Parts: sequence; C-alpha cells; structure tokens
Amino acid sequence: ETDLTSLRKLYETTQSVKLDDLRKLELDAKIATANRSDWATNPSDTENLLRWMAKNLNVHFSDMNLPENKIPSDPREIPILYRTGHEAFSFSPQVRAQLRKYLLAGGTLIMDACCGRRAFVESALREMQQLLPERPPYRLSMDHPVYHSFFNMKPEDIQFRDYALMAGARDDEPAAIGIDIECRTA
Repeated sequence: ETDLTSLRKLYETTQSVKLDDLRKLELDAKIATANRSDWATNPSDTENLLRWMAKNLNVHFSDMNLPENKIPSDPREIPILYRTGHEAFSFSPQVRAQLRKYLLAGGTLIMDACCGRRAFVESALREMQQLLPERPPYRLSMDHPVYHSFFNMKPEDIQFRDYALMAGARDDEPAAIGIDIECRTA
C-alpha cells in the first residue's frame, strides 16, 4: 500500500468519516492579523498548496483566513494553522495561551517567513519558545519523516527562491524548524 492509502485507511478508521467527504472541511487556516500587508501579500498561497495536493496526492481540502483571536482549542475543527509574514511580530498573551492549548491538543502550526525575512524568522523562533518553553525548537534534519512521508526527498530537492537565498537560505539544506510534542512534530 502507498503511504497515502495507509493514511486514508487510518483516517477513515479513527474518524469514522470517509476522506472524500472532507472536501467540505477546512484543512488549514491562515492566521489573519491586523497588519494585512504583512500576512496577505500572497492571498493565493494556501490555495496554491491545496491545488497542488489535490493534483499530486489526490486529497481535497479547503482553507480560510482566521482572525488570530478565533483560534480553536480543538484541532479537529482546523488541523493546521498557518502564519506567514515578512515583519517581526508577537502574539498577545491570550493568543499565545490559545495556541498552546491548540498545539497540546494535537494541532499543527506552520510559520513561514515570506522571502526568508529574518525579522519574521526571529519572531517565529521567539514565539515558539514562549508557546512551549519545555520543548526547544530544532532544525529538522533530512532524516526527519516530514521529508519522507509522501515523497522521498533528497537534499538536491530543496531549492529556494532568490529572495530566500539572498536572506541566507542555502539550496540543498533543509531550513524547517520544529518542536516535538510527544511523538509528533507540531
């Protein structure tokens, strides 16, 4: 069986719902802040990702923009939260507390520094450390399952855009940073 077939069976067994029925459910929500010019510079970024997933993985989900004060406690509502931006940021204590609950309950938070912007990266690292101080962030090495879940990625598969390269990213080197909670990277 392929990884995707196994994933479908596991999901259908544990959730008592057919994966094809999930077309109506949100897979991810982009965290929307007051500074729209920071997080919404590419309004179709999550749509492009989901379109790629539909074509290459045959899974179909939808996405939404979610005000940061509406983050759910239960990740079954929205399994993945996505925060992107260019600029330095900080979550309010209330948002930080809600994100912590969400992550500890099984949710996933992906933060993406648009164009590799250092100010965003530094803020994201600070926030990760404040969200889960007992779980230090670390760079995901090439043997991490994220690089082998559906495709067996090799270092040469990692290619950054010019803006990220100018900001210090290096082709052939993974740049993802994660925090482990129990047996998963969140």
